[in-house]
Amino acid sequence: MYCKNCGNYIEKGQPVCPNCGSAQATAGKIIKRILLGMVICVLCVVIFGVAYFSYIEHKYSDGSNITNFLVGSSGSVLDDNDHINDIYIESEQQIEITSVFYEKFNEFSAIADIDLGIGYLTNVQVTLKVPILGSRQTDVKWDYCYSQKKYYADLKDEENTQKNYTEFEYKVEPEFTGRDIMNFIGVYDAYNVMQMGVTSITNTYDSFEYSVLWKYPNDGQIHQNWVRAEFDYANQQWVLKEPTAKMDNLLFSLIKKAGTFEIDTEYNQNDIVYIDLGGAGGAEIEE
Repeated sequence: MYCKNCGNYIEKGQPVCPNCGSAQATAGKIIKRILLGMVICVLCVVIFGVAYFSYIEHKYSDGSNITNFLVGSSGSVLDDNDHINDIYIESEQQIEITSVFYEKFNEFSAIADIDLGIGYLTNVQVTLKVPILGSRQTDVKWDYCYSQKKYYADLKDEENTQKNYTEFEYKVEPEFTGRDIMNFIGVYDAYNVMQMGVTSITNTYDSFEYSVLWKYPNDGQIHQNWVRAEFDYANQQWVLKEPTAKMDNLLFSLIKKAGTFEIDTEYNQNDIVYIDLGGAGGAEIEE
């Protein structure tokens, strides 16, 4: 080989040039330098990665910088009434982040409350990957169980699995009384009620039907009528309409099957008839 300093020919194995005295790098030293350089590069990447993702975790951990990544996203959310709510996030004002959990790298899971217009979905799970290193893409999954890598709608029938506990709350509660319902049917004279309640409801919660089993005091004939309530979005109020579904829930089916009329002694025509979404008296979801 030749000296890298003066160009003089050097015999193989000589570490120093006999002409200028310059030390010559051997193949072993070159390999060591290459390996050292690689180790330094790896350490730099690791240190940068740890520092960068620590910054990412700190930046988004309070939730205030996450909501803008959710705008424009959509999904389906299963609530604890087994309603599947289709959502589309149009603005940050539609979302309130209540807690954030850092998972790994640029992945976060969070719990949010969502304004649906007619009401609120509370305790909704969402996972997302925030943009990093100049990327503009985000991966948002609504109602997704991060630990089990499945949507809650796919987990609802599985035993011993984590649940989402998402609840629905009306903005404007329907407050129709027994008198309102009977007057809409056209019954103004004295009557006896065996059962009155909400038997069916739409998946979107904005329409449902009351059903009532009743008869006149001196008449043996049992009547069943339905009255539909729909939400008027333009005027932000509930209105009564003619029924369309005419469904029975489990409780009404059992009462009708019994075939006897027993007066509901707790019925008061001035009491509000509330929506029951669970148990035997719960409203069935309309198709």
